[in-house]
Amino acid sequence: MALGLRRQWRGFRATWARWTAIAVLLTVGLGVVVGLLTSASATLGALERGAREGQLADGMVVTEIPLTEQQVADVEALGARIVPTPFVDVPGRTAGTDTTVRVLRADQAVSRPTLDAGVLPSADDEGMVEKLHARVHGLGVGDTLAVDGRTLRITGIGSLPDYASVTPHVGQSGDPELFALVVVAPDAFEEVAAAHPRAVSWVYGYALEGATHEQVRRLLGEATLDPARASNPYVAVATDAARAAGLPVSYPAVSLFLPADDNPRINGAISDARTTMAVTLVTTVLVLLLVAYVLAEFSRDRIVRDSVVIGTQSAHGTSERALLAHYLVLPLAVTLAGSLLGLLLGRALAPFLGLVTDYYSFPAAPVEPTPLVALLSIMTPVTLVTAVNALVIRSALGRPTQELLRPQPAGGPGLPVRLDRLPFVSMFRLRQALRTPDSYLLIAAGTFLCILLLVFGLGMRSSMDTYLTRAEDELLFHDFYTLRFPDLAAVPPGGHEAVAVPLRVVGADGLPGESLTVLGVPADNPYFAADVDALGAQELVISRAAAHKYRLGAGDTLTLHDGELSWAFDVVDVSDYTTSAFGFTTPEHARALVDPAVLLAARSMAGARPGADDDGDGVVPYYNAVFSDQPLDIDPDRLVSHSTREEMLGGVEKFNALLSRIVALVSWSSMLIMVVVLYVLVRLVVARQWYSISLLKALGYSDREVGRLYLDNYLWLVAASVAVAVPASVAIMGEVWRLMTAHLPIGIPFLVTPGDVALMAGLALGAYAVVRVATARDTRTVPVTEVLKFRE
Repeated sequence: MALGLRRQWRGFRATWARWTAIAVLLTVGLGVVVGLLTSASATLGALERGAREGQLADGMVVTEIPLTEQQVADVEALGARIVPTPFVDVPGRTAGTDTTVRVLRADQAVSRPTLDAGVLPSADDEGMVEKLHARVHGLGVGDTLAVDGRTLRITGIGSLPDYASVTPHVGQSGDPELFALVVVAPDAFEEVAAAHPRAVSWVYGYALEGATHEQVRRLLGEATLDPARASNPYVAVATDAARAAGLPVSYPAVSLFLPADDNPRINGAISDARTTMAVTLVTTVLVLLLVAYVLAEFSRDRIVRDSVVIGTQSAHGTSERALLAHYLVLPLAVTLAGSLLGLLLGRALAPFLGLVTDYYSFPAAPVEPTPLVALLSIMTPVTLVTAVNALVIRSALGRPTQELLRPQPAGGPGLPVRLDRLPFVSMFRLRQALRTPDSYLLIAAGTFLCILLLVFGLGMRSSMDTYLTRAEDELLFHDFYTLRFPDLAAVPPGGHEAVAVPLRVVGADGLPGESLTVLGVPADNPYFAADVDALGAQELVISRAAAHKYRLGAGDTLTLHDGELSWAFDVVDVSDYTTSAFGFTTPEHARALVDPAVLLAARSMAGARPGADDDGDGVVPYYNAVFSDQPLDIDPDRLVSHSTREEMLGGVEKFNALLSRIVALVSWSSMLIMVVVLYVLVRLVVARQWYSISLLKALGYSDREVGRLYLDNYLWLVAASVAVAVPASVAIMGEVWRLMTAHLPIGIPFLVTPGDVALMAGLALGAYAVVRVATARDTRTVPVTEVLKFRE
C-alpha cells in the first residue's frame, strides 16, 4: 500500500503541471456549468412555486361590466370556476417619485400574492408592495408609500403569479420605478374603487375543472352587455352607430379572453428562463465534451507510455483489476478534486447569473445546487475517467506481453510521398504530420471545441449588441398607438395611419401558434422600408424578424388564422426590419382581413352615410394604428395601447444587460479553457515525440533547432484549425441560436463580428505562444539516451 502511494506521488510530481492544468480545466468548466444550471433551475423552480402557492388561474377574462350571477353559474355548470380579480389604477407617490399604482384585493381566490417578507395587509392603512418596485425605491416592511392621497404602511413585500412581467398592459413593457402593484385589504379596495368608478377594471380568473379554454371562450363570447352600463362611453357610441347603419349588433361583454399560456405577463418569464436553460444546456454539452476529450486523451497517453510497466506487472501475474485500480488512483484523485472545486465555484457564481431575477417578479428562492446537479457534477467526470482508463487498460492487456515489454516509438511508417522539392524544414514538418496524424488531429479537435465555445459566447454578445443598435436605427417613430375606436373623421395631426391585424401563424401540425401582425402601411409611410405598392391581396413582404422566427424566405407560403378564418399568403420579399414580426401589405389589403361589421361601425361613428364610399362625407379610410414623431392628443378611451420608443428600447436594453452576465462568463471561461486545453494537448503531443526528439539530439541538432522543427509546426496547425473552426462553429451555433430564440417575438440573427474573429485568433495564437514557451523546456530536458531505450 505504502509503495503504491509513493509511486502515485512520484508520478504526480513528474507531471504536476499537466495534472494541475487538468484540475483547473475541471474547476473552470464545471464551475460554469454548475453555476448556470443552478441559477436556471432555481429560477424555474421559483416560478413554478409562485404559480402553485399563488394558485395561478388557468386564464383571465376582462369584461366591460361585472358578470351577472347567472353568467358565472353558466361557466361553473360548463366545468370551470370563475372568480373576480378586479383592480383599480390610481396615482401614487413613492420616495418622492410620482407613480401609477394598481390596487388589488388581498382576498383573491386565484392568482394570489406570494410573500418574500412580512404578511398580507389586514387593516385599511396597510399594503403589500410588489418586490421590483420595492427594490428600485429601497422599500422594506414598515416603510410607507402614498396611494391615491392616502398613506399606506408596508406590511409585506412579494409578487403575484400573473404579473411575473410587471406591466400595466398585456404585451407592453413597464418600468418598475414608475408602476407599482399594491395589494390592500378588501375594505380599502372598496373605498378606492368607490372613489374611482371609471378606473375599475373588471377582471376575472378562471380555473378549468373539466371544461376547455375554447368552451369557456365560446360561452363567455355569447354574453352581451347593455352599452349604457359600459364605463367607456365609446361602447355606446359604437353600438348606436352600428345599429343606425343597419347592423343588428349586440356588444360583447368580454373585451379580452387570455389563457395563461398565452399571457405575456406570465410566459415571458418562463420563456426567458427556458432560454437561459437552453444556453446552459448548450454550454454544458460543449464544456463536458471538451473536458471529456482532454481527460480521455490524457488518460490514454499516460497508460500507453507506461505500457512497459503494465507488461512487466502482467508478466508477473498482476490481475487486470489490480492494474486498473493502480492507474485509477491518481486520475480519480485529481478529477474528484477538480469536480469538488468546480461545484464550489459554481455555487459561488450561481447567485450572480440570474438572467431574469432582476427583470421579472417571482418568489425568492435559495440559489443552491440541487442534489442531482451536485451528484452529476461529480459523478460524470469520475465515471468518464473510470471508463476511459478501463478501456485503455483492457486494450493494452489485449496485446501480447512481449509487445508491451518492447517500447514502440510514436508514429507510423511514412507514406510513399515524394517531397524532394520542398525546403528541409517544411519537408520535415510535413513528413512528421504524415507519420503522426493522430497528434495533429488531437490538437485540431481540441482547438475546434474551444472555438465552438468561444463562438457561442462571443456570438451571443455580438448578436444582442447588433440587434440593439439596429433597433435604435429601425425604430424611427417615437409613439405607437393602437386604437379600439378610431376617429375616421381625420387622422390625428402629426400621425401616420396604418391598419394592424393580429393573426396567428398556422404551423406544420395545422394548428395556429405564434402571433404575427399583418401591417397595412401606405407607400409614403416614413417608418417602414417595405415596397408594398405592387403586392396582391394574397402577398406579403415579411420583416426579417418574422423570417428568422418562422424560417421563411421569398417564395415561401405563410398561412395565417384569426380564430375563425385562415388565409394563405405568398412571401414576396423580406424587409430588413428586425424589431418586430410583421407582414407588410397595403392598407386596402389589410382592411380585407378586418370584420366588415367593424369597418362599417367605425365609419358610422364618424358620420358616414350608409353605402357611401371611403371618400364620401369627409371620412378617411379605416385605420386602427397610428405612428408619430411626438405624442398625439388622442382620447385615452379610444386607445387599446400606447407605446413609446424609449419603452421598446428599454426592454431590449435591460434584457441585453442581463444576458451580458452569462455572455461574459461563457466568453472569459472559454478563453481560459482554451489556454489550458492547448497547454495540456501540446505538452501531451510533445511527450509522445520523445524518441524522435532524442534521435535528433543524437544526430547533433541543438535545442533551438529541435524546438523549431517540432514546436513551431503547431503554430500553423493552430492557425489552420482556427480558420476552419470559426466558420464551421458559426454555422453550427447559428442554428442552435435560432432554436433557442424561436419563442421570442423579435428576430435576432446570430453573427460574429470581425472583432470577435480577431479576438479568437489572437487568443489562440497567444495561447500557443504561452504554451510554446512552457513546452520549450520539455524539449530541452529530453535526454539523448532516450533513443537507446527503444533499441534492443
